[in-house]
Amino acid sequence: MIRRYIIRNLLLLPLLLCLAAWAWSGTHYDDVNFSYAGLYAGAGLDTGVVFLDCARYDISLGANEGFEHVASSHSPARYWPTPGGDYRSILGCACHHDGAWAGGWFWRIQVPLWFLVVVSALGLFFVWRRTPIRKPPQGFPVEIRAHSPTPRGPHAAA
Repeated sequence: MIRRYIIRNLLLLPLLLCLAAWAWSGTHYDDVNFSYAGLYAGAGLDTGVVFLDCARYDISLGANEGFEHVASSHSPARYWPTPGGDYRSILGCACHHDGAWAGGWFWRIQVPLWFLVVVSALGLFFVWRRTPIRKPPQGFPVEIRAHSPTPRGPHAAA
């Protein structure tokens, strides 16, 4: 019984997190990145998408090294992915490569949050269906013996 609730709640958590991230990304831009020795990696939320960045840049440009958090808000609210200028997206999913970015290269992979919400909801639906409620047996747990054709005991006819 408890196992069923644990499994269902563990699958409910990503759904709620994706919905909250989708609501937040409609009015905010958030990016957490790390750069060191000419390498850059980052992840963030913006206008209904979650994105992952990976890049190599020229160290002589004097970029900051270490962790950085970039946050801003935008208006009006946009909850659906907006098409980028130099890359194509299919239903909001996109992969972008720039070979001449800051003296190096740049990759971005983005996935729309609506897609993550649908995948989380489908996973939760299938697990919910596969973990049914098991009802305890009804009644008092006493076995009834089958009626024997020959009576026994003190009142039995001899």
